Amino acid sequence: TTGVAVRILQRVLALTAAIWHNWRTGQPIMRSLTAYDH
Repeated sequence: TTGVAVRILQRVLALTAAIWHNWRTGQPIMRSLTAYDH
């Protein structure tokens, strides 16, 4: 179960980093969320 938790945490961190970066650069957020989701 530890491996699953780590994978989920990494995914959340990746999404958070993408949102933060897009907020900093003023880019649309939803487009990056869609890109990270696939």
